[in-house]
Amino acid sequence: DNDFIKSNTITKEMLVEARKKLFKELNTPGTTVCCATCPMMVEKPESEVTFDKIGFLNIGHFTYCNLRCEYCAYTQENYFVKPPYNCMDIINLFGPEDVYRCNGYGTAWCDFNGGEPTMLPDFDEHLATYARLGIGISLFTNAVRFSQKVYDGIKSRAIEFTIVSLDAGTPETFKALKGRDHYQDVVDNLAKYVEAGAKKYGKVCVKYIFHDKNCSDADIDGFVAAMERVRPFEIWLNMDFYPLSAKYPGQAEVGVYDYSEHIKAYAKMYLKLKAAGLPAIHYVRD
Repeated sequence: DNDFIKSNTITKEMLVEARKKLFKELNTPGTTVCCATCPMMVEKPESEVTFDKIGFLNIGHFTYCNLRCEYCAYTQENYFVKPPYNCMDIINLFGPEDVYRCNGYGTAWCDFNGGEPTMLPDFDEHLATYARLGIGISLFTNAVRFSQKVYDGIKSRAIEFTIVSLDAGTPETFKALKGRDHYQDVVDNLAKYVEAGAKKYGKVCVKYIFHDKNCSDADIDGFVAAMERVRPFEIWLNMDFYPLSAKYPGQAEVGVYDYSEHIKAYAKMYLKLKAAGLPAIHYVRD
């Protein structure tokens, strides 16, 4: 609702009414509301829905990023835009008493993603606010630059999950796929974050998205060797799904794409990671 977003007088009451309106739209047969396809969606009777509390936040800013990953739709569409409102102004309308809890335990959660969160001017304020409210954090970062705030958040477990995208096993592939020469920087910063997690059980994971440019044996072997040195909590494997929703140059049509090489590389890497005693899983929410 653009009028709502542009309002200079957003209140908690307005947000509650907007959530009630969305709930009604979601339960309308034939709805075209985009939230209806969200993987986080579950069926609940209205009596169990709390419209005035924070349960799940998805902070996808799509504003700043220091890479241009080829599998990223925002790179493909050049869709990095300035936000139409200040996210913190809205979050600060809620206090600790407004966070959904179950049996006294905090169960609210924030997926902090899109662009590169550590580049946001108010990134530190985000982390401090979620800690104050008792909201857990899953932070998606490319780790091109080291953040002491992220390190401290992992160490204190204020950041429960830190997911670093590497997607390459050689510096050459990293540069070709992401447009910047920062492979070793990412591996080094990843190692520091894993070290922080080992101190207080913060979970630092690495994500590898299979793409035409990173399925070689050199990338598989290089990535596995790097993971053997770093030893992250988990390694999340997934496919490049951009061709299913849009088209790469030369692709015949949307939804028609040959994933044969991706699948072979996936199987090779999975088996090598398992043989090295590294926990590899399939990341299903991408």
